Amino acid sequence: MNATFASHPRLVSVDAFPVDESVYGIRGLGGNVCDWVADPFVRGGPPLDGDRALPAPDPASITDPTTIFALRGGNWCGSPRGARAAYRGRHARLGTRDPVVSIRLVRTI
Repeated sequence: MNATFASHPRLVSVDAFPVDESVYGIRGLGGNVCDWVADPFVRGGPPLDGDRALPAPDPASITDPTTIFALRGGNWCGSPRGARAAYRGRHARLGTRDPVVSIRLVRTI
């Protein structure tokens, strides 16, 4: 995040802060780049089933050029408040670029 460096904030390797690793082995969730997720951004948050978030109701929204998507995690030029894995923001439409937004490839074990 923006207060990490004595000079100017910048993107770093995911291995730059070895202490920034979750119990699941995930690195870089709170301050490198935000993760673009396939769910549309909803101001009040995703729909819930009890305390569990439900998936996006319409998978076709992923290819809709007017959809604003949700972001998760902090980024390198964000504030301390936004540099949390639980951070939730919004991102512009498909086809746009942003130096603080990326994707995280995952797979089941």
